[in-house]
Amino acid sequence: MATQDFDSTLRITTLPAPTPARVLHLAGELDYDSLHQLRGALAAAFQDRPPLLVLDLAELDSCDSSGLSELITASRNQHGIPIVLAAPTPRVQGLFDLTGVNQILAVTASVPAAIEQHLLGGTTHSENSTENSHRP
Repeated sequence: MATQDFDSTLRITTLPAPTPARVLHLAGELDYDSLHQLRGALAAAFQDRPPLLVLDLAELDSCDSSGLSELITASRNQHGIPIVLAAPTPRVQGLFDLTGVNQILAVTASVPAAIEQHLLGGTTHSENSTENSHRP
């Protein structure tokens, strides 16, 4: 497990996955000051050309507009690697609902669900995003 932490409130760890998918676990705060960390971790992940990149958000406490923008930009990567946001905290999920990000990006309830649905099941972003939004 590799961890990147540059005296920031964001911690990014590469988790082992039982498939060729790459899983990055984000913990803490994703904001303007921590964007360089996310960009670096994404660039490293893209170099390996995994068939799927899962961002595990189970411990991501907050995300500001610059973080949202970076997630959207990453989903449009030049390599065509699909990105799935997995297990967002209620606070982050609320932000996705409010801004409509869950209509643009694939969001799943867990890392295994992301891997299963995108590698084994072959669903699309729009199918996955709408079925996993947490609207009342």
